[in-house]
Amino acid sequence: MYEQNGVSLVVVDDDRSVCEMMARQLRRYGYHTTSLFDGLSALEHVRGLEPDVLLIDQGMPGLSGTEVIEKLTREKLRTASVLFTAMDSKEVVRNAFKAGAVDVLFKPVLPRHLSQAIEDAVTHARQNAEHGRCLRQLKDVVGRLSSSEEQLDATAESAPDAPIHVGELVVDQAQRLVFCGGNPCDLSPLEFRVLLQLARCANQVVTHQSLAMAARGRCPERWEAREFTKQHIRNIRRKIGDSAQNSKFIHTIHSEGYRLSLL
Repeated sequence: MYEQNGVSLVVVDDDRSVCEMMARQLRRYGYHTTSLFDGLSALEHVRGLEPDVLLIDQGMPGLSGTEVIEKLTREKLRTASVLFTAMDSKEVVRNAFKAGAVDVLFKPVLPRHLSQAIEDAVTHARQNAEHGRCLRQLKDVVGRLSSSEEQLDATAESAPDAPIHVGELVVDQAQRLVFCGGNPCDLSPLEFRVLLQLARCANQVVTHQSLAMAARGRCPERWEAREFTKQHIRNIRRKIGDSAQNSKFIHTIHSEGYRLSLL
């Protein structure tokens, strides 16, 4: 496994030509990759070396990409996984996110989509690796925010990146942090962008596609956007102490999207 700037990547596909194509794309971004060609080899490789990011195809002999991701998630390894697939299937997308994938890409994978997915996955992996340190930093920020609450309230309207307050929920745009009741909430980069879009449009209905566009930088099909947002909203609710059945903050608007409000 090769590393560039401390970031390690592994590409897994039983089609060697696809692996070589993705490796060329990654080299353009300054990365070097390890190429593997089946799910079992990928599982053993990640267990042994814990690379930052696993890019894995869904349909392969033996273990599928989703099965590999699910096993790694259960073992709580720090590696962040991105699934890519040629199957335009709601079930594949749904199962991938449930298994623990950070993102799902459809073949042929566009370079800009691959770049964004890797960026999100690297950030996610580093967050997992440094979880304890991040929590200590977040608690320190909570103290600073509490001591300057009046100043933040006074400047909220004039400063474009000022923290957004929705009741006891605070979304700090500048520092990319979230607090609920004064406690830090450990959101992934994608989850933060979803919640930030809801906060920027507080008290308004935000569609599934608008949330997916804000989080991923591209506008997917409606069904894909719905599956993407459903999984990430579920995670966000859990982390901020909310629920779909008795929602305090995030309200589901049937067939449309979600609304962030206290109503």
